[in-house]
Amino acid sequence: MFTSLDNLRQDLYNEKLERGNRENTICVACYDLILGPLNEDNVKLHLLKRNTENGTEFCCAKGWNQTSILVSLLMFERQERLKKSQDRILSESVCKCNSLSDARNITRPRRPSVHLTAGVQPITDGHEPPFTVGNWVSQGPTSHTNDIHVDDSRIFINTSGLYFLYSQIFFSDLYNDQAQSNRTHTFYHYVYRFNYIYPNDGQELLLKSVRTQCWAKNKIYSDYTSYTAGVFRLNKGDQIFVKVSQIRLISRDRQASFFGVALMYP
Repeated sequence: MFTSLDNLRQDLYNEKLERGNRENTICVACYDLILGPLNEDNVKLHLLKRNTENGTEFCCAKGWNQTSILVSLLMFERQERLKKSQDRILSESVCKCNSLSDARNITRPRRPSVHLTAGVQPITDGHEPPFTVGNWVSQGPTSHTNDIHVDDSRIFINTSGLYFLYSQIFFSDLYNDQAQSNRTHTFYHYVYRFNYIYPNDGQELLLKSVRTQCWAKNKIYSDYTSYTAGVFRLNKGDQIFVKVSQIRLISRDRQASFFGVALMYP
């Protein structure tokens, strides 16, 4: 009898404690908190507890520290979306004003473009492919940026329009006498874009190139150039980046691996 009462009290206490924990926990769908396509964009997101319900992953905050992180991520996303709405309204207003202006006052449309060459890639031990290609060089005899912002691994589109998008990666491998006759490499070469307005956490595949390279007897070098390109409607705020499956095989020849965009029509 006493044992049953003790168990009942313990069950009631556990239920009360669990209810209190739920009431003090704030959960938001994780895809609403993503700030970018790369791991370094979402460092704070890993500080929150994650739960999955009905196939949707939720990021939960309990306590002051986690709650402040969750609120800051929500505020950042709200500010970004508000800024995009304001930019769109401003752009529409400018278009209306330009249509009423005298033809002599109409300036030539901007033609943003960028051509980047690949530098030496960082060591990726302990990471799983595909790998984001970084260390793009924007200043040099064959590189340039014109009215487009770039960082170590991404091109940031600041003018919506129809763009020619291209990327080339030169893979180079040195074989030796110990290589196995069944050795193969499958080279994957992708071009992605990221923006809050797209589904699948904002990340969208634009271009893809795949090839399997086989080993042959008495073969010393295995060189393969992957080139892919297309014309896409890109939106302001799009972040364009390149991923590959064999980043350690990217040649150190800067002229052989490159990445760029050019606005064709606004």
